[in-house]
Amino acid sequence: MSKQLNSRGNIWGIRSVVDRIPIIIVGAVYIFIATRENDQISSILQYITTGSSIIASCITVAMSAALLAFVQRGNAIWRVIDTLLFSFPAIIYVYALRSSHGLISAVACLGLLASLALAFRIWKAAPNWKTIAVIGVSTVIIWLCLAAAIRTSPTVFPQALGSVSLSFAFIAFLAIFIQFCIRYLAAGVPLVLVLGSLFLFQERPHRIEQVELPGDETDGAEFFPERQTVSLQQSFEVWLNSRNDLQAYQSSGKAYPVFVVTSEGGGGYAAAHADLFLSKLQKRCPNFAQHIFSLVGVSGGAVGNTMFWKGLPEEVNLSQPKGCTEQNQDKETISRVSSDNLSPVLAALFFKDFPNKFLSIFGARDRADALAASLSQSMGPSYSEAVLLYWNHYWTKERDGGWRMGEKPAVIDVATNVISGKRYVFAPFSFSFPKSRFEESLFDLNWQKDDGAGYAVSDIQFMDAAIASASFPYVTPSRLIDGRASEAIALVDGGYIDNSGAETARDILAELQDPNPDFDGATISGLKPPLSFQEAAVQTDCAQGPQYVKIDPGVPSTEADETCGVKFIVNVISIRAEAPPTRGVDKQNFFFDPITSILAARSRRGETARYALLSQLCGKYNCAPQVELASDWGFYESVIRPDELTLPLGWHLPRERVEELARVVAPQTAVSNEMNDGVDAGWNPAENYQMDVFSNAARNGEMMRQLEYVLKVPESAPQ
Repeated sequence: MSKQLNSRGNIWGIRSVVDRIPIIIVGAVYIFIATRENDQISSILQYITTGSSIIASCITVAMSAALLAFVQRGNAIWRVIDTLLFSFPAIIYVYALRSSHGLISAVACLGLLASLALAFRIWKAAPNWKTIAVIGVSTVIIWLCLAAAIRTSPTVFPQALGSVSLSFAFIAFLAIFIQFCIRYLAAGVPLVLVLGSLFLFQERPHRIEQVELPGDETDGAEFFPERQTVSLQQSFEVWLNSRNDLQAYQSSGKAYPVFVVTSEGGGGYAAAHADLFLSKLQKRCPNFAQHIFSLVGVSGGAVGNTMFWKGLPEEVNLSQPKGCTEQNQDKETISRVSSDNLSPVLAALFFKDFPNKFLSIFGARDRADALAASLSQSMGPSYSEAVLLYWNHYWTKERDGGWRMGEKPAVIDVATNVISGKRYVFAPFSFSFPKSRFEESLFDLNWQKDDGAGYAVSDIQFMDAAIASASFPYVTPSRLIDGRASEAIALVDGGYIDNSGAETARDILAELQDPNPDFDGATISGLKPPLSFQEAAVQTDCAQGPQYVKIDPGVPSTEADETCGVKFIVNVISIRAEAPPTRGVDKQNFFFDPITSILAARSRRGETARYALLSQLCGKYNCAPQVELASDWGFYESVIRPDELTLPLGWHLPRERVEELARVVAPQTAVSNEMNDGVDAGWNPAENYQMDVFSNAARNGEMMRQLEYVLKVPESAPQ
């Protein structure tokens, strides 16, 4: 009876079709990969290396051969079908590399020929348990070897393999596992149910490594609480007073230009945009960094800010204003932002995080840690080996108990609290205004124990704060820290609540515009200027000593001159991407409309936050109805169009794409003039939809000229 049923099953083709489900699924995945446009997948395939292409082609051929060895044989018709079906991934791979150079295409074609030959040859041998056992054991051994190599070398080894090879390897392992379960249903079905349940419902905590700071109960009472109560307003006062070029601006009667930078989220292209713009402007205007009070970053923008900060020289507080030049070399920055940071993330995902969901023995470091390590390595050995705590990027403790301010700007990273839905702000100082709008990391990293016996004080690594801001599930997991009273705080991408960073910049401006004299943190003693400070007395005609007076760009010069105190002007630079202005819909979709609306609303929330920031600058609700007037109030924008530059969202931008981006970001005058040939440099918001790469570069070039004017050397200052 069973033989009769089996015979009928084979006649009906049920078993034959079931056996071939895995290769059909693999073929569909390959089609999905090969037909992508203007995203991370298409970008990697377009610029794949020869070595990675060879490995990917070998994996494709070996996978197809292994899957074919499992299936039941049929008649001559099935032989033709199987030869084509099991060579289909190689066919699609050749199609995916159709625009690649000759050698890479030739390698793919050779792989296709090998796949056809193996399929035709293997089909003659009937499947048996010995062959299947050899394939199974070999697959497990290869997987374990890859996992061990990735654990030993979590960055260099994955980058050598490449994202395509790693992805194809994972697809191959998964397909062979499914094929085994289909071949042996009695064992396969329970195994899939058990593993599926573990995958869906078991999660290993993805904690940020927290360093407990030393200190006993005695010195904790006088030392540790200061970390939480160092205020933004007093930090700014120490920072402004320690500017070595402040005297030059005072003697010329020019208000000191202060910059707050906001870098928008957007994965790899946002990080590249922020790092390129800031680095190019710094090389063009050597005094720029000493005028930056804070760098506010969200997601990829936070990563870009951190990379720029790490790339700054140790001495940025120059004694003489140097003015701006046409020096705009960016090869070093292009190299670091075009590093392959995606391969280490995929390697950790496939060979550590996924298996750890079943059995947590594959290492505590997850894909977020892999991203942090890869980003640090892209800066060079001196940066990847050094462990810098977040607090110490801005403050260091002196032997006499005082806090010494660092040489570089304050880096502020903005994440989102998964449970409360509020902004979670990593800042090296505390805000005085009501915190109902956001949460502060200092609140969770420094707190008094319930029993009153000392303080719990910890810190995280500098790069980990940026990664927490950029943790967008499922690319990287949500990040956990042990907060106040040992409460677990889960953090995800800051773009969930405000992708622009403008809301946090508004909080900074509010502190500078309207200081709160009753804030406890404003009275802390022992805050010291950077070591580079050259003890020059601040000259004011104020009877009560130095005062710090913000002068808005719109204040008449006569009124500003009569104001007593050290005068400064706050300028905001927004580094962002231009969202497509499309309003109409082509067609509705039951499944995708909710997702599309969420992503579109996220982009527009950032735009709304920027207009609110502009209102904060000028003190009016509608101070600049036209965007090009924003510079009159100290608001500047570096804008790119990712869709026109075909920039992927992921963590690998090929060098060719980065070089195209570099031409548009902070262009030299000659370059922007060349791009502007025949294009109106005066950008009209009403015609935003007509902006192309050339007008975008022209607009950024005009913004650069405006910033150069702001940083212009005071006339009475020594040259």
